Amino acid sequence: MIVLLLAIVLLVQFSPDIASKVFAQTTDEVSGADAQGSAEQDLVQPVTVEVSRAELRDSDRARSLAGRVEPARTVDIAFQVSGQLSDLAVDAGTRVEKGDLIAALDPVDFELALDRAQASFDLAKSEYDRALSLTERGVATDARLETNRAQQVQAEVALREAERRLAQATITAPFDAIVARIFLEEFSNVTPAAPIARLQDISEMRVRISLPEELAAMARAQPDAFRVTAFSPPCRDMRQLFIRGHS
Repeated sequence: MIVLLLAIVLLVQFSPDIASKVFAQTTDEVSGADAQGSAEQDLVQPVTVEVSRAELRDSDRARSLAGRVEPARTVDIAFQVSGQLSDLAVDAGTRVEKGDLIAALDPVDFELALDRAQASFDLAKSEYDRALSLTERGVATDARLETNRAQQVQAEVALREAERRLAQATITAPFDAIVARIFLEEFSNVTPAAPIARLQDISEMRVRISLPEELAAMARAQPDAFRVTAFSPPCRDMRQLFIRGHS
């Protein structure tokens, strides 16, 4: 032990530079350790931030879009038979109820055709009844009876056809509506399927609008999230209307 201490003392006396280097290195190591510890303390210091709870809120966003008002349905009515338009009972803008008269053709030709068909049927029925009586007594043959039966059937079909054509000479409103347009005037010659008047069912009005793609996607995904109010700009008359479809 004494020898080791003596060697250290001699080393210090004869090598002062070496001792200085040892002490300096020791001091630098200690200083580096202190600096690293300070840096670690700076990194782990807590930071205070403000937090708040997320809440779901309803947000109303309004957007104005131009649209077109349309009736629930539109029908162009026409005669199924030809003839002369003798009675046009409505004008454009007239409100009609189901069963009201719209237009009628001259019924004379149809009534005459019905009378002829009725007479032919009566004759055919009489012939058949006579042939049936003769056949039962054995005077007439079964072939004659069958011929008279066929004639009676044909006369009955012709009679129903004449009745149907007479009924088709008159047009009535198929539903409550407003007359939007008249296509012909009185005393015009009418052909089958030629439109006479245009009826519009306004019991329910619809507004057709064009939606941007992003709104259309939202409307399909969340239809209950939309509330639509339609109004007419000139009179500012607010009316709740049904929105049916979009393009």
